[in-house]
Amino acid sequence: MKRQTKITSIWAFISLSLLIHFVLEIGEGFYYSELPKEPYGESVPTENHIIYLIAMILPLAMAFVTLFISSKPFKIFSLVYASLLTLINAAHAIEGLVYAISNVSQVVLLLMVVIFNISLLLQLNHWRKEE
Repeated sequence: MKRQTKITSIWAFISLSLLIHFVLEIGEGFYYSELPKEPYGESVPTENHIIYLIAMILPLAMAFVTLFISSKPFKIFSLVYASLLTLINAAHAIEGLVYAISNVSQVVLLLMVVIFNISLLLQLNHWRKEE
């Protein structure tokens, strides 16, 4: 399989996995807390939008753009962004291991995301060195 296709697939796996993580968190609300009768506020908090953009939407956009762009600056940007995302996802996985170890499905999923991130970093680094 071509390296660019592998990178695209891994970006998509990360985005999909974080979407599943979000869905699992919503599902946990049904089991562990009482749902509010009224919304908490007027709209979704800004920090939630930022998290959704950084963790779910941008990786999906990166998957798409990687299919068409292979310039050196894009490869470097991809590597820097993937590095930051790896740190964020690793910290979140550690948080899950420390505070939510009994939530097996979430912990396994978060650890898988870290594995995806590390695989992505390796592929991006090889891709950056090509040509």
